[in-house]
Amino acid sequence: MRILLASKSALDPRFGAPQTYLALGAELERRGHAVDYVDPPSLGTDEAGFGERLYAHLRRHAGDYDVVDYDYQTFRFRRDAFPPDVVLVARIQLLEAGLLGLRMPPLPRLRSRVGHVLFHRRRQAHHAAVARADDAALAHSDLILALNTRDRACLVERGHDAEKIVVIANGLGPAAAAPLMALPAEVPEGPPRVAFIGMFGPRKGAGDFPRLLRRLAEQVPDVRLRLLGTRGMLKTAEEVERLFPRRLRARVEVFPRYWPEELAGLLAPCWAGVFPSYHEGFMLAILEMLAAALPVVAYDAPGACDVLPPGRLVPRGDADALADRLAVLLNDPTRLAEARRTAREAAHAYRWPEVAARTEAAYEAARVRLGARVGAVS
Repeated sequence: MRILLASKSALDPRFGAPQTYLALGAELERRGHAVDYVDPPSLGTDEAGFGERLYAHLRRHAGDYDVVDYDYQTFRFRRDAFPPDVVLVARIQLLEAGLLGLRMPPLPRLRSRVGHVLFHRRRQAHHAAVARADDAALAHSDLILALNTRDRACLVERGHDAEKIVVIANGLGPAAAAPLMALPAEVPEGPPRVAFIGMFGPRKGAGDFPRLLRRLAEQVPDVRLRLLGTRGMLKTAEEVERLFPRRLRARVEVFPRYWPEELAGLLAPCWAGVFPSYHEGFMLAILEMLAAALPVVAYDAPGACDVLPPGRLVPRGDADALADRLAVLLNDPTRLAEARRTAREAAHAYRWPEVAARTEAAYEAARVRLGARVGAVS
């Protein structure tokens, strides 16, 4: 097949979403397909202007491809604007409709709390408007790729054709996996550390961390919390630390940014992981921690629901339950050792060669459906 992968973010391998296209493309090429890429820099624009430029680019070049795979929110189009035999694949990284009705705690500071109350309805109205526009665009796609089963169920409930929605989780590439998998599975020396990977904001559960750490410290006296890649709404380590009560700040280790090759070293002294995100597509951070032999406890949210066993999931918003599940692990050496071994085994299920094989099969099935539809019309 001739395949075009369209990334709405610059194709920088240091970041999660571009990694998806680069890793997938490399594996598809190994399987004998011809793969091209476009991103904002290649079309002379930024992320905000990418949809318009991509539309113009595809009006000229879509016929050069059998498959065009793009982020579902990148641009709005009508199916009849493009050749009828090209498979248009809408890839969902984060489903806007999944944010409808979802209440996430604000950051524990006055400005965030006031804004949370004042602008909640406005934010929900915005999510609803975007979700309606997404529905209209998805109706014109030939194949929808979702990252988790909850997103698929949500799309079906919103009236989308179940036959054209396929769930394919992302993988962990060999270059990223090797140093993580090389870490010892045995519990490291030093005080118990719990890791989190991700930007520090409400959707990631940042507002729940002070309560989580407070309750965890009551049960695990020497515990530390290691926060990796927090830079986003909060730029510095000091800004993150100030969200915690003074008596707990010495337990918080913040690394606002890191290079991919540094991740294994940062996770090496950690005993377990936590991920209190309220809404995700696919949780690469969880996969990275599992590969490093860290058992992860998370909210029962889209993404984590398909990766972690039920015993590692708690209801969204129940930070006390997160702390209690972690405390059980950290205080029981035998249980923790076994959990670390099974964590690494679970990570082996998410590899890019398998992801590419499933994606190839989804493309081919969509081509068959599209060919039958085009033949019926002609």
